[in-house]
Amino acid sequence: MLSCDPPVLLEYTWDTEVLRWELSDAEGGTRLVFTNIVDDESTAAAVDPGWDVGLKRLADALDL
Repeated sequence: MLSCDPPVLLEYTWDTEVLRWELSDAEGGTRLVFTNIVDDESTAAAVDPGWDVGLKRLADALDL
């Protein structure tokens, strides 16, 4: 765990990656800013498609 400030910030390591989730007020709702810091381009290329799909599914589920 690197940073935790409920309910607006969660930042932690996952193996060699850093994952950061930030919530803030936005017009009409809440904005999620997700940051995934990786140590090399090959890792970024490997994880990027999975995060795109996962975050799209999260957005779709929240639009119910």
